[in-house]
Amino acid sequence: MSIIKFEDLNELEQEFIDCLFTYYESSFLQNEACGNIKTADEPEKRIIVAELSDIQRKVLNERLHLNDLILKEINEFHQLILGENTVISPMQIVVLLEQLNALKDEFDTLSNTIQKKRYSVILQAYQALDENICTQRNLKILKRMRGIRAVKVRNDKNVYPRHQILYRVLRDEAHKNGRWENLSQAVKSILPILRLEYQKNNLVWIQNEIDSKLALIEELEKGRLINSHNKQNENYHGKVYQNRKYQNRIDKLQLEINELIIAQKSTDPALLLGKKIPYNTIYNDESILHHLRDCTELLQDILIQK
Repeated sequence: MSIIKFEDLNELEQEFIDCLFTYYESSFLQNEACGNIKTADEPEKRIIVAELSDIQRKVLNERLHLNDLILKEINEFHQLILGENTVISPMQIVVLLEQLNALKDEFDTLSNTIQKKRYSVILQAYQALDENICTQRNLKILKRMRGIRAVKVRNDKNVYPRHQILYRVLRDEAHKNGRWENLSQAVKSILPILRLEYQKNNLVWIQNEIDSKLALIEELEKGRLINSHNKQNENYHGKVYQNRKYQNRIDKLQLEINELIIAQKSTDPALLLGKKIPYNTIYNDESILHHLRDCTELLQDILIQK
């Protein structure tokens, strides 16, 4: 994600306003008292959303104070305010809007890194909501959300398993030998064990990649045969491709497979494949430290509590 500008915050704020207004609009369309809600201009939209926000914020604060903010209560209150057919509460959007306003207030005092991180957290939370209930009219925001989804899929597939190995090794060693005084001490002591565990995981990852590419080659071979048949069929009027496109893709995949096989047989696949292996920088203790500082629950399990 590129550097975040104040304009980006305004665009996301407008997205939230539109999303909240959509709740209001969809819930009251059949209510004669709603008037010409579809013709509301931008100032009127913001007044409607502001009134809704005040009601939601009051209930949210009460529930937080009582430590009783459960989904059933949220949905019941939302149905009371916005209609019986509405399932999901806009309260989540209200909270994100408040977080965004707080970021806008502090924006000029923050570094680019912190600006980007806080914006990303808000956008990730928004992306996690049911996309069918929000507007997503802004193409820039939609593109960024798609990027977040792509990163999440990639992380779930590759990075998440590596993190789980790291957490398991730390907890196992803390259980066997006792907790550490500090995080730096913990990381340095488990690096040799972690390296061995990741070497095992690298071999599993390589084999999975080989299998995946072989399966793709098989699909391309089938596609090439179908394509050749279609080209020779005078009654076929669909799109056909040059067979060399299939062959070029197959050749590229075969080269990648050969590279993986060579690495698989080597003593250190990570050295040969470099960044092609997911999260290969994990061998760097600084990289591990940077990641673990945000793992509060794990730190409570492995460090001596002072």
